[in-house]
Amino acid sequence: MQKQILHRTLLALLIALWLLPMNVHRLLAQDDIIVAQVDRSTSGINETVTLTLTINRADAEQPQVPKLDGFLIASVSTSSQLSSVNGKASVQVIYQYVLQPTRKGELKIPPIRVMANGKLYTTKPITVKVVQKATSAQPTPSTPTSRRRTRLASSRR
Repeated sequence: MQKQILHRTLLALLIALWLLPMNVHRLLAQDDIIVAQVDRSTSGINETVTLTLTINRADAEQPQVPKLDGFLIASVSTSSQLSSVNGKASVQVIYQYVLQPTRKGELKIPPIRVMANGKLYTTKPITVKVVQKATSAQPTPSTPTSRRRTRLASSRR
């Protein structure tokens, strides 16, 4: 009888340990205050790259986009979405920057900063490879190489 209880306890512990990384990932995903991504990781010199910043906080300030060496900002658009689920309201603001490469090479989009609730959130840099002519006319959103996402690290001010 006690041996059976011990086996069940060990089995429950193993299942809990197996599920722990999944739950940690889920908790971390909820902390995505800002997500930066580009629509393609390789671009032709005469093509554009769309940089999308998604901010998931109502109290976030406008993003601080640094000088983008190797890119001209062709256009900027902003949209917002307000939703309420089970009485909990959430706001999502999306900034889209259409970037025109000005030279070939490995171009870096530097970290982008956003202040929210007294904390500074910073994206990781994103690299875009600019070639004379891209191999395909349009990126395919379903392929992992066509979209690059970065998560933010938070730092106290």
